[in-house]
Amino acid sequence: MKLKEWILEQLEKNDFDNLKVYELYDEYVKKSNSDFFEGNKKKLLKRNSYERLVRSCNNYTEKVNRKPADLPDDVDIKTEIVQDENGIKIIGSSRQIKTKEDLIKECKIDIDNYIEISHKANTWNSFYKSTETGEAKIVQLFQQELRLKPKVIEESQIGFIKPIQVDFEYKNPVKTKTDELQKVIIMADAQIGYLRNFQTNEMTPMQCEDSLNLALKICESEQPDKIILAGDMLDLTEASSYEQKKEFVETTQESINRLGKYLVNLREICPNSYIALQEGNHSKRLQKSINNNVSWASNLKPFGSDYEIFDLRFLLNLDKMGIEYFPNYPNNPIWLNDNLKVVHGNIARAGAGATSKAYLDSNMVSVISAHVHRMEILNKTYEDRFGVYDVTSCTIGCLCRNDGVVPSKNGGSENWQKGICKVLIHGEDFQIDNIAFKNNKAFIDNKVFFI
Repeated sequence: MKLKEWILEQLEKNDFDNLKVYELYDEYVKKSNSDFFEGNKKKLLKRNSYERLVRSCNNYTEKVNRKPADLPDDVDIKTEIVQDENGIKIIGSSRQIKTKEDLIKECKIDIDNYIEISHKANTWNSFYKSTETGEAKIVQLFQQELRLKPKVIEESQIGFIKPIQVDFEYKNPVKTKTDELQKVIIMADAQIGYLRNFQTNEMTPMQCEDSLNLALKICESEQPDKIILAGDMLDLTEASSYEQKKEFVETTQESINRLGKYLVNLREICPNSYIALQEGNHSKRLQKSINNNVSWASNLKPFGSDYEIFDLRFLLNLDKMGIEYFPNYPNNPIWLNDNLKVVHGNIARAGAGATSKAYLDSNMVSVISAHVHRMEILNKTYEDRFGVYDVTSCTIGCLCRNDGVVPSKNGGSENWQKGICKVLIHGEDFQIDNIAFKNNKAFIDNKVFFI
């Protein structure tokens, strides 16, 4: 048996006094070839072998004196969770975490949401001194390291974005009134999307669910003749050309599913309304990403379909719900009459009223726009040889969160207002009202709506 091993074995059986190391050394010399040790003692001391042995053994004794072995089992449990672009790494060191199952339980990880990438296990002995008997104890410690990748639920297979399923087909023809008072509800910029927590696999929504539900309540009560979804109901962060974060990964399908369910609800509560969905700058991200990165797939169509596989008309099953889609942003206006059009918009100016003023300066007709998430209404009177007429520019609110969850240039809470727009049209005349959502309440005429 080697000198160090023998001394450590003796230390287990004796009180831990640092001077004991020296005594044990001498005892070992007596029991071994004393002539050899005496003859080589100068060499050993010269190479500091003996001193290194003493320091090594002393380290063990100091460690024992610092941490008793009979502490409660959970005192020495150490866990760490590291999240990166490949998933999560969880590490646990303890007397109790002996298996990866113990590690998963200790870290409270729902393993059903993950795929195991790798697993490493280590074990070693450590020396401790009992607080009751003062005797040395050898304690076996364990370390588990587990790498996990979030599972993608069946309907969210990355690379295979699936269209939503609609259980009904809208068949009632839409009756467009031309000479009667028409009521129009316009909503936009829900920016439906999610941030994925790779530890829990939970999804944090970018859309304001309360605002979406409040808009549904209003539509159900008002039963408008027309409902215009004026762009960017989807955020499509994962397809953005901006810097990607790991929280965006594998969130596109969830976003499409959420908007699909919302449109189904909208159609069910407003069966006789004309519904239109405009493409916006965020909505265009998906097709742009395909064109730029997987161009060979940009024109693929399912057999028997009129639409490419990444066309929102196909993914959202819009035809089956009787929803008309207006692509080709930014050149896709919806005309409510000859004097008023709805656009998603591609103008954004800083300062109150600046965006609306920019539309007034560049249009000879009235414009309702989205895009900036701010509520503004400006009017201007023109005069020409044919007479005097008024032009209105209105920017409507949003249905997304404004607390910093939605990625933006400022990276925090934004000067965005939640709400929708209500328009009354009679022939070539109209009245525009921005309906603000404050504290999840909205006031229309003599009615109050709330969540």
